[in-house]
Amino acid sequence: MLIQNARFLRITEHDGEMCAAVEVEAAGSSDKLTVLFRASEDNDFDMVAVTEAGSNYEVQMLDNNVHGAYMDMPGDPVTSSEEQAFWAAREGYKEEILNFGSVREEILNHLADAL
Repeated sequence: MLIQNARFLRITEHDGEMCAAVEVEAAGSSDKLTVLFRASEDNDFDMVAVTEAGSNYEVQMLDNNVHGAYMDMPGDPVTSSEEQAFWAAREGYKEEILNFGSVREEILNHLADAL
């Protein structure tokens, strides 16, 4: 997926963990997604949730998933070739977002302040 724009929004809590919310616009689409990242054990970031298109993120101001605005990203081990293809595409999308402008640096700075 080609990213047209990505920008850090804020630090939020998701499933009891501090996460960085990033607004993402895909090229050729007027829809915006909010992607949540948390610090990972390998000194990078894991993409843990994505708001569904059309979800009301403002309802989630308490930063919980009571209203179902988040679509959690699976974290299970990869076992089949289809799952490997999914994970490769997912990692590529994650890196494209993190490498857009200063997104990775802003997440690093803001998460460090929040933890």
